[in-house]
Amino acid sequence: MSDITKLFNYTNRVKNDTKSIYASFILNKDHEIFKGHFPQHPIVPGVMEMKLIEDIIFDTLSIKGGLKSASNIKFLTPMFPEDNFEFQCEVLYSFKEDSILECSSKIRRGNINYAIMNCSYEIFNSYYSN
Repeated sequence: MSDITKLFNYTNRVKNDTKSIYASFILNKDHEIFKGHFPQHPIVPGVMEMKLIEDIIFDTLSIKGGLKSASNIKFLTPMFPEDNFEFQCEVLYSFKEDSILECSSKIRRGNINYAIMNCSYEIFNSYYSN
């Protein structure tokens, strides 16, 4: 897992047999990224939300890979460092070919969606057997 864990602190992570992953996390309000994005009104950068989802997928499934394509990426509600509550990440995934993983992901808290996205990843090596 990358240094993103310093920005997002996981509280729970579960992989279901139904091709889904659920993870919970809280923000580290003291992370350095908030000093530059944006100094007077800090928010979590959208690219970090995308990286969070990728790390959850790769770490949970014990795979390595790279983003092949992304669509329907929407950052619906800003995530602020002072948001001192638990967020949930839900990933629905399927292997389309031996080396392609397709995912539909959502970051939410309760009924509020913060981000949604559909992504395909090219898998470089895998210990996961689908």
